[in-house]
Parts: sequence; structure tokens; C-alpha cells
Amino acid sequence: MAEKQIFVQPLDEVSTTEKDILGDIRNENGKVYKYVQLDEQSVSTVVTGNALVYIADTGYAANQVTADMSTGDATTPIAAGVVNPAAVADDEYFWMQIQGAASISTTIASGADGNGIQSGTTDRAFTRAAGTGNVRPCGVIVDISALEVVLDCVL
Repeated sequence: MAEKQIFVQPLDEVSTTEKDILGDIRNENGKVYKYVQLDEQSVSTVVTGNALVYIADTGYAANQVTADMSTGDATTPIAAGVVNPAAVADDEYFWMQIQGAASISTTIASGADGNGIQSGTTDRAFTRAAGTGNVRPCGVIVDISALEVVLDCVL
């Protein structure tokens, strides 16, 4: 089966209407993106490089993400990716980066180059992967001082 090649919404835009199919995967310039909808609970707007998680219960299946870590699944939070456009507001549709080199907007506490990263408890931020429990790391820190990571989040 061939991959979809034509997409309506550009990578750096947001929309109040669904222009592509939620869950579509897009490969461009060595990076992978997923088409999702922001479902914010208490975090108003997210910006480029903010960490996102899937909404608890239905988020992954419904392709809905949030930067409000308290609304992600508390038992097994699923790190979704990072915001790609400049700013995204509640209920908007956009392309989230899920794999490849990325810049994040918030420092990773206790992180060091080479550490894995995963979803944490601080809104808009990843945390250093603990290596225990059911949480899957979603990338690795390349340069902690420059906030550069390589993502490998679930499709």
C-alpha cells in the first residue's frame, strides 16, 4: 500500500476545521508528523517545541493531544510528540512532530546528553526517562544545553 503523498494543511499551519484525516502520518525531510487535534483542559495555548501527551482514555484512538500533563493517563502516560506550528489553541488541528531531530521549548530536569525522554508531570515538558515501569521513552537528548532531542514517539 502506498503512503499518502498529498496533504491539504501545511506543516506550519493550524486550522479550526479538519483539513486532513486525523491520524494521518506524514514524512518530510527525515522527520515524521501526525495530524492531531489539541484538546486543552487548563493550558491555554501551546507553542513550538512544547511536549504533548495523548488525552487519557480516548486520546490515542481519537488522535487528541494536550500539553496539560494532568489530563494524560496517570498510570501509563503516552508521550505524543512536540508542537510544530508557532502556536496552537484549544480544538485546533495541526501536524505534531513525532519522530526525528527536534528542538524543545522547556529544559528537561536532571537530563543529560544521551538520556532518554518520556512524558512527565510538568505541563509542556518532557522528563528524563527513568527506565522503569510501563512508560515507553519517546526519544533521546542530543544536546541538553541547546534543547535538542531526537524523537521516536509512537505512531
